[in-house]
Amino acid sequence: MKSYFFLLSLAFIFNIVSGQGIQFKGQGVLIENRSSYQVFETRSPEFFNKLNIDFQLSFQDITPFGYILYIKDDHGTNAFSLIYTNKGDGMSQFRLNEEGRSNLMTFDVEQSRIKREGWIPIKLCLDAIANKIVLQIGTQIKSCTYKFIERSFKPHITFGLNERSVDMASYAIRDLKVHDQKERYEFKFRENSGDIVSDQFQNKIGLVKNADWLIKNSYHWKKILDHHVKSVTGITYLQPDLLYFIGMDSLKSYNFDNENFETYPYSNAFPLKTWSLGMVMAKDNEHLIAYEVRSNEYEPTVTELDINKRKWGSIHIGGLGKQMHQHNQIFDTNNQQLLLFGGFGNQHYFNEINRFSDKSKRWESIVFKGDIPAPRFYSSWTFLPNKNEILLFGGIGNLSGDQTVGRNYFYDLYKIDLSQQSIRKLWDIKWHDKNLVPSRNLVMLDDSSFYALCYPEYEPNSYAQLFKFSIKDGTHEKVGDSIPFRSDMITTNLNLFFNTVQQKFIASIQVFDDNDRSTISIFTLNNPALTQSEYQELHIHSHGDRTLNYICMVLLIVGTGGILGYFLIKKRKKSAPKVLDDYSPQSVAAEQESERIDIAGDQTTNSIYLFGNFTIYNSKGKEITYLFSQRLRNLLLVLLIYDSQLGVSSQRLSQLIWPDKDELSVKNLRGVSMNQLRKALSDILGFEIIFENSLFRLKYQDGFCCDFLQVDNAIVKGDELTAINIGHIVSLLSRGQFLKDFPDQLQQEVLVNWKVAIDRIWIPQFKDLIAQGNCITIMPIIKYFFQLYPLDEDLLKLYLNCLKSTKKNIAYQEVLATFKSNYKAKYQQEYMGSSDLS
Repeated sequence: MKSYFFLLSLAFIFNIVSGQGIQFKGQGVLIENRSSYQVFETRSPEFFNKLNIDFQLSFQDITPFGYILYIKDDHGTNAFSLIYTNKGDGMSQFRLNEEGRSNLMTFDVEQSRIKREGWIPIKLCLDAIANKIVLQIGTQIKSCTYKFIERSFKPHITFGLNERSVDMASYAIRDLKVHDQKERYEFKFRENSGDIVSDQFQNKIGLVKNADWLIKNSYHWKKILDHHVKSVTGITYLQPDLLYFIGMDSLKSYNFDNENFETYPYSNAFPLKTWSLGMVMAKDNEHLIAYEVRSNEYEPTVTELDINKRKWGSIHIGGLGKQMHQHNQIFDTNNQQLLLFGGFGNQHYFNEINRFSDKSKRWESIVFKGDIPAPRFYSSWTFLPNKNEILLFGGIGNLSGDQTVGRNYFYDLYKIDLSQQSIRKLWDIKWHDKNLVPSRNLVMLDDSSFYALCYPEYEPNSYAQLFKFSIKDGTHEKVGDSIPFRSDMITTNLNLFFNTVQQKFIASIQVFDDNDRSTISIFTLNNPALTQSEYQELHIHSHGDRTLNYICMVLLIVGTGGILGYFLIKKRKKSAPKVLDDYSPQSVAAEQESERIDIAGDQTTNSIYLFGNFTIYNSKGKEITYLFSQRLRNLLLVLLIYDSQLGVSSQRLSQLIWPDKDELSVKNLRGVSMNQLRKALSDILGFEIIFENSLFRLKYQDGFCCDFLQVDNAIVKGDELTAINIGHIVSLLSRGQFLKDFPDQLQQEVLVNWKVAIDRIWIPQFKDLIAQGNCITIMPIIKYFFQLYPLDEDLLKLYLNCLKSTKKNIAYQEVLATFKSNYKAKYQQEYMGSSDLS
């Protein structure tokens, strides 16, 4: 019965998160790191009369050339490929070819349309009855005659890297369907890890390599930009894909479509003499507005920028004459007026709605009737779609407006009717979590709900959390992971935008120091955003695929265990530590069961994961990653690195975390940071930081799990390795990119430690095992070691000899060619070494 309800809940979650996809990495990365997807890896279905392949396609960037899709039929010599080419001059081309023979169809598409539409529908039909092929790309449909010998298809369908070419575009696919009139396979790509792809019935059918699951980007925010500025800078977003940074000296833009960041000098001087808050917004597609409310009646207050000419236009004199921190702003395109609400200044909260219209050319207060909100700041608002109405949410203030009376956090919603100049309160909910305030603007995707990016403005080590609220009654839920940041100034501001083409939430976080310098960080989150429970359920489902791969690897090790075990036991009697000590199926199965909880991604309590996305779970299974700033993450990694050395000295820790500071100046900073780290880790049971014998070190007990410590112990302390641990190391290393959230200096600290152990313990054994013909068993771990050290000649030779022995000739040539290219780029000379083991 429990399993029945589990399946029902899982099906419910899958329906919620439909429309996810896979991101393929193509040109721009090493060949061995490029993505591929075999649609039918575990079975060979047969389709009769017609083969239909439907999917949606999106481009990460407009690459010069590359394969999208390759189809080979078991029934004959038929092979087809869909290839993309950037023609230049704003045009792209899709070509459907009979592979190696002729071009069948060509489609020319404007690149602006590819960018604008985001996801392009692709429909390919191989019709063996009518002897024709029909292809639809976007709204274009073409067909051609083609003589099919057979009336059925047994296709091998490959996206990305394939047997015919290493040239592939960088793109994403979603909503794949392969079908005829009776047989139908659908792939929603709901997995968030692993390399197995399931169909609509959760049958494990496909195999994907080196691709990114887009569903991760529906829970984890992705940082795409850090921008440091030395003076006041405003931020605004212009649909569909431009984020503007307006400084007093230049205009800068970030394009979400092509990821270009550009700077443009103004053609005339910035006209505002005072611009304390950097308030700016888009008026229309060609103009931006900058304004200053603190200006007196004789000073400039509002000006416009012509984006195309980069020229500041008309200047209006006379401001409101008061500071209004954290007020709301919006431009009413229907009435061509700039609207402001609320704010804080001179120990007062405000609740007036002020406007500056193109008609009056001056500031004036609008008198409203109805439910007037209490004076406040840190509130948020947005227009209702296609209506002359605004939703106003939350904030901090009190009924009197006098700061000395105290303050309340509001969790209420108002509808402001601009036509009737009336305000109606929709609800006021009780808040049971810690107090939060919303970012400057809300996002609405339909008429029933809105999204608010909220944060505790009173905490220096703060975090931003996206909430989804019901307009009807205020019921709400957290969606997406949190974004940690540090905030020490009232001028810190957060914005929430939405990219309608890419269907992504955009969060900007601007933090200041006391010299008006600021750092602007930009993050994106895919829509639909997932709750933590939805994501964890999918994580459990995906982990089942990883566990299956892991068990298969163990069985492979068992299959060749007799020879390998005998060889290593004999070798260990001399001096080397023991690696593979017992190969009986019973012992391996028992060990697998005893260590099952330590497989990467399996434990979601008292656990720390550093490979792939940095993730931490407390004792209650709650993800607390948001508590860890980059400094705390780096500090934690140093303690983990030096765990095998029983601790790290204060001096060495300071050198790694604060390399540019002297010991005297860093002493206090180190103490504060260590206390913050202890506090953040306090909810993890059996894990603590202690200081003894002049060393900082970790103390942990059974029940605590850390993927880094497991890999580190397995590699450095080779005498603890067993047959199952070889597969275990591969499973851990394949969890995700090596220490992706950490600086290069700390990565190198780890790699240096591991290389000593690999050279001393592993490489001699690998050479002996290859000589004994056991390449299949050890090739996976050699491959991962080589990925960690891509210019190491010993690992190169080991990997190439394994590929050669297993007759993987194409992979052999690709690996060798990539190594030579990287070697030349690094050392400015050709590689002249031999690929044979010596």
